[in-house]
Amino acid sequence: MALTSITISSWTPPPPASMLINDCSATTDWVAAALGPAATGRGAQRSPWQDGELISGVAFLNSTLPDNWTQPTYPELAAWYIEIWNQTANHNNSDFDAAWDRAWELAFSGCDGLICQKLGWRGDPDVTGIGMMISYYVAAAAATVYFIVLIPSRIGVFKSRPIRSPVLSRLVEAFQESIHTFLDTALIFAVAMLGAAIVRYASVIRGQTSDYSVYRLIASVFMSAYTIFPALILQTAADGLRGRFLRQFLWALIIGLTLAVDVLYEIYLRHDTNNDFQRQFEAAHDLNGHAWQDTCQDQTRINQLKTILRIGHIALGVNVLWWLYYFVASTIPPRVHARVHSWQTWTRWERYRPWLRALNGALLAILMWVFVVWFNLYRNETLKLSNDTNEDKDWSFGQVLALATWSPVFVDLAAVFIYGPERGLSEKLSRRYEVIHVEETEHNEGSKEALRYEGMELRSYSSERMRG
Repeated sequence: MALTSITISSWTPPPPASMLINDCSATTDWVAAALGPAATGRGAQRSPWQDGELISGVAFLNSTLPDNWTQPTYPELAAWYIEIWNQTANHNNSDFDAAWDRAWELAFSGCDGLICQKLGWRGDPDVTGIGMMISYYVAAAAATVYFIVLIPSRIGVFKSRPIRSPVLSRLVEAFQESIHTFLDTALIFAVAMLGAAIVRYASVIRGQTSDYSVYRLIASVFMSAYTIFPALILQTAADGLRGRFLRQFLWALIIGLTLAVDVLYEIYLRHDTNNDFQRQFEAAHDLNGHAWQDTCQDQTRINQLKTILRIGHIALGVNVLWWLYYFVASTIPPRVHARVHSWQTWTRWERYRPWLRALNGALLAILMWVFVVWFNLYRNETLKLSNDTNEDKDWSFGQVLALATWSPVFVDLAAVFIYGPERGLSEKLSRRYEVIHVEETEHNEGSKEALRYEGMELRSYSSERMRG
């Protein structure tokens, strides 16, 4: 039976060439329903009753009837949709194909982005939810403040100009004695974000038809890279490596995870051609995401994020050299240390090294803020294009936990500022130990009775009684 001459009950549909396809509201409702969450999997069998597609399809067909055409009943329109418009793979008719193309072109190109509000875009609350964004900004702001407060002491400013204000001196001490808590927290947070990004890519590699769209994959790669910058800035401002082995291990783990994420990103997401993995993945796993990515996303902004990410990876690669420097310095024998320190070149290096660290930290801070601000702009643009289905503006249990990650840092900072370093740090320990101030700041690693760092000494009561 020819498509243009089908008769449903006593009513005959208009020929496709006569259909008036110009109603943006009805057309976008139908197209969005056809691309709903159930429209996943290449060649998936779908029922026309899924996701309200039949209701919106009937409304769309009703809006296309010519003015002088006999008005059909709802069952007649439904039968027209089910028999013809819902089974596009079962016929080859140039007139119908032209009408179909006109409808989809109107929805995606002729309705001023109305389709974006109806695709039901859910965003990525695990990475770009409001709680996560606040957590990113808290980490960036706190790392910046720590760097500004502590870097003058790293370059010797306070040696020539001691702090005279007791309040300011106590504040600087609070930052000095709480930075290691902050650094450890930032390192673990970065490891967790990088591990989560790899898990997402693993789902794609295994071919799971999950809802991990390109938007979500880009977000996980970009923000997992961002979380390394606060840790790097804090390491630049910190004195020494407390818990040397554990700290070195965490940095080595971050380097390995970053390389793994970078390789996955280069393979699956960096290319911009029309036949790359992005489009293949969206078309095969998430038709809704495919439509969103092609129609609603600002490709210029995405390319900017990719450029920033590339620059960030270069900066992270350069800082691997600092890690190697400290790793080698912590492993060579003491006699080699003494010999190297006698070299004139080493003396010159020791003079300029603090300034190079300060410059490196400042550049990292700038890049860190570029990361978080640019991504927030991208996220806000996505929020404006979508509707209430976007979950990025909603709080979730995991987002609250992510924000609470930084609370121990501020507890330590407040404790040391209010009670002083000795009492503030001692209250973190059992009654068997106390923290006292010492004039020397060098590490006494060979002692089994005391551990000195940052101008503090951790002393055991039991060992003191044994010596007495």
